[in-house]
Amino acid sequence: MGSLFNFYLSYKDESGNNISVSDQALAIIVEARRLISKGSPGVAITYSANYDQTVKIRKTYKAGDWNTNTSGSNQAAVMKAMESLMGGQYSDLQRRLEIAPITTMTYSDYGGYTHQQVVESDLEYIKSLLDKGWDVLGWQNQGSIPGYAIGGGIAKLPQEIDALIQTTLAKYAVDYASDALSKPIKFYHLNQPYGCFSNFAPYAIYLKDKIWATSEHYFQAQKFVNTFHEEEIRQAKTARDALEMGREHHRPLRGDWKVVKDDVMREALYAKFTQHPDLTEKLLSTGDLKLIEHTKNDSYWGDGGDGTGLNRLGLLLMETRERIRYDYSNKK
Repeated sequence: MGSLFNFYLSYKDESGNNISVSDQALAIIVEARRLISKGSPGVAITYSANYDQTVKIRKTYKAGDWNTNTSGSNQAAVMKAMESLMGGQYSDLQRRLEIAPITTMTYSDYGGYTHQQVVESDLEYIKSLLDKGWDVLGWQNQGSIPGYAIGGGIAKLPQEIDALIQTTLAKYAVDYASDALSKPIKFYHLNQPYGCFSNFAPYAIYLKDKIWATSEHYFQAQKFVNTFHEEEIRQAKTARDALEMGREHHRPLRGDWKVVKDDVMREALYAKFTQHPDLTEKLLSTGDLKLIEHTKNDSYWGDGGDGTGLNRLGLLLMETRERIRYDYSNKK
């Protein structure tokens, strides 16, 4: 049995510049090769198609061929670039990396079927790939998170069709989950994966009509709210400096700090992960994985290094993730 992976493929970099279709295609190829190297017999990627494309793609694979000659704009351009690469340097992926189309365009007669019947067939085809052991990449991007990049743009899907696609793929992601997906995400050091989850990460936040260089600056300063210490810490040169200033015993710690500190952290995290789109995407891309601040230096905010700590930062990050998901669902 294969696995459906939530595969985040951005079409813009952190500066807002477009990522080339070739680079996006290469990212798919790299991930496919990684999965195949671990024993997967083949990999498919979901793709928002029109009905004619779906028919052509299916016929190509049924005939034993690999090049569907898919072309067009946006996702189609990425598929074309992917197949172009497979025709050259990455020929080893022919018949091992395929397109899994889901029909979204509404201008076809669908060969005498209803749109829903066609989509149900598309989803059943993906299930058949998973059942025979293939892995499937559920294409996501910044326009789809926390859902899948199926529909949108000129494909104006009826609500019931969109719901069918999104809920079925999400169910596959659970029913065909990889063992690797059950592993938690651990973070701490800035130079390691998910280091941006640290409060020391250089992401400024705007709260209380002021800019704070990091969420750590804000958190430490709130220990001395409405005093000159608050502003002194806000202006600290680094997050480390802010932390050390917040621990100085000569500063008068507010009396209710033990009661309110989690709420202050919650406020800082929500600001951080909603005011920076790249962080929003990064957090949502973690799906439902457990997030753990892994350090022996802290048994309250972290896991204590051996799992005995409370991991309050990780828990609040997961709570923030759910809150942002709720925000997204209400915007739709």
